[in-house]
Amino acid sequence: MNTPADPLQALLEHVIRDRTALAEGRRARLGVQATDEARARMVHSLEAYTDALQASHLPVPYRLRDELRTHRSACRPGALAYVSQLAP
Repeated sequence: MNTPADPLQALLEHVIRDRTALAEGRRARLGVQATDEARARMVHSLEAYTDALQASHLPVPYRLRDELRTHRSACRPGALAYVSQLAP
């Protein structure tokens, strides 16, 4: 049975997956481009999740807002645009 929370749960799972991938990439020292791509994917996941929360009239936790702002400011110019071209 599908519930209204299912889409939010799926988006949260994307955030968790991308957060883990970013952390693993930084530990593995895969290089600047790989880290930029992972961070940009993280930004897109966080944006999708926070947009869905707001559309559902649910509060966005301060920690998520802060995390989104931090990752946005850490992205190199062009990284977000590059990853958005890759997104389906």
